[in-house]
Amino acid sequence: MSRRKSRPDLHPSMEPINGKVQPPVVPIRPGRVTNQLQYLQRTVLPALWDYRHAWPFHEPVDTKKLGLIDYFQVIKFPMDLGTVMKRLENHYYWSALDCIRDINILFANCYTYNDPKEDLVWMGQQLEKIFRRQLARMPKVEMEENSTPGLATEKQIGPQASATQADPDVSSTTGLQKSSASSSIGSRFPVTPTDDHNYK
Repeated sequence: MSRRKSRPDLHPSMEPINGKVQPPVVPIRPGRVTNQLQYLQRTVLPALWDYRHAWPFHEPVDTKKLGLIDYFQVIKFPMDLGTVMKRLENHYYWSALDCIRDINILFANCYTYNDPKEDLVWMGQQLEKIFRRQLARMPKVEMEENSTPGLATEKQIGPQASATQADPDVSSTTGLQKSSASSSIGSRFPVTPTDDHNYK
């Protein structure tokens, strides 16, 4: 069986503007509404967002403000929780696997760019533990939803029994080696919340 490829518009190359890269949140073509995507939007993302150490991951990394001159040389696919939330709201994703990959990229970025001893890495690891626990409770079979809330079609999306078992890209990011994967948080990041964060 050929491996399912992610949609090409999920991670287009983007240039930073004023030290930030805001990944696109409006799809080139509409995504779908599935039971697993609804679970990610209504259960998983709120649990991640509300975690007390999640605040550095809420928005794209401001490399100009933080003085991270090499950030985009190391991190090729920046990602943050706010972007994932907007993508879910806008039906950007075709399946839960696409959304899970984005969240895994966020963690991989953190572990790739930062020194393992930094507080930010510990914060990312704690957030990832919450993510894995929530993901274990996700519906096992992805079903496309009708326009009527709460109803699902008979059509299953993909042959997988579970998004977390179907693809190695959604496995734990713990222990990743440094690579040019991507990143949402930079090293030397001041690990203290500031009043100017916008938690929409």
